[in-house]
Amino acid sequence: MASGAKGGPWRILFGLTFFVFGPCLLIVALVSAYRTHVFLRTSETAQATIVEMKEFHNMNKTSWSYAPVFTFTADGRPYTVASSLASVRRPTIRKGILGRRGSTLLPSSG
Repeated sequence: MASGAKGGPWRILFGLTFFVFGPCLLIVALVSAYRTHVFLRTSETAQATIVEMKEFHNMNKTSWSYAPVFTFTADGRPYTVASSLASVRRPTIRKGILGRRGSTLLPSSG
């Protein structure tokens, strides 16, 4: 048996799979990293106030999910945004002021 035939066609197929998909996934990762870099360089921070916790059924309709809805002002105009990130756990936070980059929740002054 020749040393090149070790593993047969499955080994070649396995190697080709990684040779093709590996660079493709690397390109996807690099494009994603670049877009995140551009977003972070061009974005601005704002102080936001959580005005409600939106409650909705998850995809399989077996439990509830919760997402914060917050308001902020940018360029003199008010915005209201529902977060695209939700939690299946009942929220323990209440309405209040969301600090810089969402890192701190301060109690509402009202």
